[in-house]
Amino acid sequence: MADGRTPWLVYGLGAVAIQVLRSSGRTGLDLALAGRDPERLNDLACWAGVRGYSAEIGDDLAKVAKNYAGIINLTGPGAVTSALILDICLEQRLHYIDVSNEFTVHQVARQRDREARDKGVAVVSGAGMGTWCGERLMKSLMNDANEATQSATLISLPSGSGRNTPGVVASHAGVLAADGVIIKNGAQSSVLGEKRIQELASWTGYPAGVVIATGDVIAIQESTNACEVRSLAAITEPADVARNGFKRQISMARSASEYRGFIEQSVPTAHTSLQPETVSKDRYLGEIITMTGRRFRGVLRAGSGTHIAAHIAITTAQTLSKRCFQGTHTVNQAIGDKPRDGPDNVQVEAINAER
Repeated sequence: MADGRTPWLVYGLGAVAIQVLRSSGRTGLDLALAGRDPERLNDLACWAGVRGYSAEIGDDLAKVAKNYAGIINLTGPGAVTSALILDICLEQRLHYIDVSNEFTVHQVARQRDREARDKGVAVVSGAGMGTWCGERLMKSLMNDANEATQSATLISLPSGSGRNTPGVVASHAGVLAADGVIIKNGAQSSVLGEKRIQELASWTGYPAGVVIATGDVIAIQESTNACEVRSLAAITEPADVARNGFKRQISMARSASEYRGFIEQSVPTAHTSLQPETVSKDRYLGEIITMTGRRFRGVLRAGSGTHIAAHIAITTAQTLSKRCFQGTHTVNQAIGDKPRDGPDNVQVEAINAER
């Protein structure tokens, strides 16, 4: 059973994995590392002073994983790797964690809830910047409202940074290339083509946004029980201008997302300093509308997404090791709004609430 094995196996050799390894000594979480590139694996394992296993996803990984409490999946694309690694975890009765904010990853996790409960293990997808930040913002607004939520809207803001890792850039392309999804009357509904471009209210400071399918949609519905949920990426172009060039943008995004398997391995080595963004930026805007029509709005500010993802992944693993979790949970359900010891560079502030 997962409870009898305290060490965790990190699968992946990218930027978040590097930061997880850096933080493991401070947190006291016992980790080992596995990945598909033997040379890079050896470099990282030696640098971090942890056990390293060269393993492809499949029988190789299954043989290694049986000695651990669970797997922290930090390799992508999540739409490909998550279901395969989750299969291994459930077969071996291991906990499963990933940092993916991909919609299909969260769908699969929800579908395996009963099986995970039967096996006595926990499944937590989105244990990174997304979906934890989105859930934290919405839960804060719900606490302010103190009544049932009718609708919840999450707006991710342009980072304005050229420092995103290649994997993050590729993930963004994949999200843009996929059809949009919203929750309407409690059910999922697709938003296609130019209809994904929607005007935003003036309080956001952006003229328009693109409806996107992310794990936030599923997680926020789980956290808020809202009848309607949507997630948008804010853009700086007016809606009519964006619609005119949208087909071309989608075509470019689809071309970029095809190379994700390669791109996500093209990250700095362990000996390359991954400097955190020490200055917090506006990352998300959120609005909830209550059943009585009251509106509550807020902004979430945060620093480096890589560092937040690593912190939340480690905190989730520590929590699952100490507490008896079974089945599929959102990261907020697992570790709460404000986990002990941070991350301390995340703040939520209410803005322009209408009461």
